[in-house]
Amino acid sequence: MRIAEPDLFRQFEGVIRAFPVRDRFERSDLLIPSLLLHREGSLEMYYAPFGAVNLSASIVLLGITPGWTQMEIAYRVARREMEAGLSGEEICRRAKQNASFAGTMRANLIRMLDELGTPSFLGVDSTTALFGPAAALLHTASAVRYPVFVRGRNYTGHGPDMLRNPFLRECVELVLGPELASVTDALIVPLGNAVSAALEHLANRGDLSSERCLFGFPHPSGANGGRVRDFTARRKELTERVAIHFRAKAEQGAGTERPLRPRRRRMFSQDADLFFWSPRTEIGPPNWFGVLYLLRRDIDLCMGIHPSTGQPVAYQAEWPGAMTMLAGIDLLAKFFAGSDDYKRGKVGERFRKFLERFFAGLSQADRDVIYRLRNSLLHSFGLYSKGGAEVYRFVLTAHGTGPLVSHSQPDQYNVDLRVLHREFEKAVAAYQAAVNSDPQLQANFAAMFVNYGRVYIG
Repeated sequence: MRIAEPDLFRQFEGVIRAFPVRDRFERSDLLIPSLLLHREGSLEMYYAPFGAVNLSASIVLLGITPGWTQMEIAYRVARREMEAGLSGEEICRRAKQNASFAGTMRANLIRMLDELGTPSFLGVDSTTALFGPAAALLHTASAVRYPVFVRGRNYTGHGPDMLRNPFLRECVELVLGPELASVTDALIVPLGNAVSAALEHLANRGDLSSERCLFGFPHPSGANGGRVRDFTARRKELTERVAIHFRAKAEQGAGTERPLRPRRRRMFSQDADLFFWSPRTEIGPPNWFGVLYLLRRDIDLCMGIHPSTGQPVAYQAEWPGAMTMLAGIDLLAKFFAGSDDYKRGKVGERFRKFLERFFAGLSQADRDVIYRLRNSLLHSFGLYSKGGAEVYRFVLTAHGTGPLVSHSQPDQYNVDLRVLHREFEKAVAAYQAAVNSDPQLQANFAAMFVNYGRVYIG
């Protein structure tokens, strides 16, 4: 997914620099093909410089998606700051700081946060300071990072539903999830029901602790006619939850935190919780570790992603990353089948069945290619495999776009490792959901977990 790439600003910098410095941009200036990220039907997503992440923030204000007003301000600021010769990172930070929750919504938001007693826990007189001298305490974000328009109007989180639309759901899972995991322990304030639903989805996947989220906070928009009524009804509860969050954080800072323990059980068993533990959670030894957890963290690192923050790192090791992903499919195939039978043909049979069930849209021929690549890398440590009369010569790429498997010459098969990584993570989530609701799959899981599910690192 292109929007999951960490440094899109570099790709669009030339387009932005070609704009004149203006006091205001029009829609015809910015809603143009060269800034378009995605289109499906009447839905369009455009790039805007909103990629900056404040890793040290104490509070996250989370909206639905930047609207036209925020997009226009961000471009105006970014183009102006380019003239000052600032770095891309600083340009994005300033653009986002100026544009986030601009307008009357900001005033309503400040008033509501102040009434919950938030300033006293942040050490400021008013949350107004978060948009000025105390900006280091604040991270602003959106459930869908880049501006989305439906029939030319700002997207509101519905029509299409954010979690039912495959593209928007991937935005939540592949962009928002890692972003929030990187802003460790900050209080997350979701603005409205659609955003709360996105956070609940991430929590159900194990990618986010729901205890960090201030669920029930009404959307501060002036267009929300029930805002004052809802806020008044929930103010006592919200005030208590803000206090609980920051007091617990203060206790941790004083060295009084309890040893790490698994969060409330979300799966059908504690063993399953351990196995599907989010790779964004950093756990230190001595401890029991889920084997899948360790594999996913190693895959991230090999693919140039910091396993705890989801941010890019300066090195990659894609060859061992490919081997680890294929080993991960092998592992999950055992659990799915409830069998580790290594008799002739059994390994390939369960490997292909797992791909058929959880790698959506992968043809039988492509499933065979992935299995042959697995044999080539894990057994021969090369990129050549022969099965009967069929010869497979593999080329590994890392573009992140296009199909997982392509066939360019009679015996040459190209496999995109970034697409494989993305599809592997989707398969993990799909299998996790399936096993949590199917008693037979749970029995299969339990049969394999005793030998393959966890390891102790002292």
